[in-house]
Amino acid sequence: MNNSVKYKIRKARVLKNGKTAGYLLANRRKFVFLYDRDYIANGGASIAIGLPKARKVFSSRHLFPFFCGLLPEGESKANICKKLRLDSKNKFAMLQELAQNETIGDITVRGDE
Repeated sequence: MNNSVKYKIRKARVLKNGKTAGYLLANRRKFVFLYDRDYIANGGASIAIGLPKARKVFSSRHLFPFFCGLLPEGESKANICKKLRLDSKNKFAMLQELAQNETIGDITVRGDE
């Protein structure tokens, strides 16, 4: 009997000024961010102080604070989630839906096709 548990991996492309900077991955156990090789090779800047540009895998049991900062809070969050029928506890889904176009700054997040 195989005791391994398979988790669906969710993927998102993280763009800085419209260029792919890296990828955000998530399953039920952790979040992972890694920079795109071409982005690093072409001199792209770090997307956040907590995610310095490096050829390494950043891993966390929770969504990285930088990405949480792209999400609405409080009453605004409740209204948007209700209107778009989003689970307010699913930060990854919220990020993919809400950070595609209307973010403050130069970072957008898109579902990876």
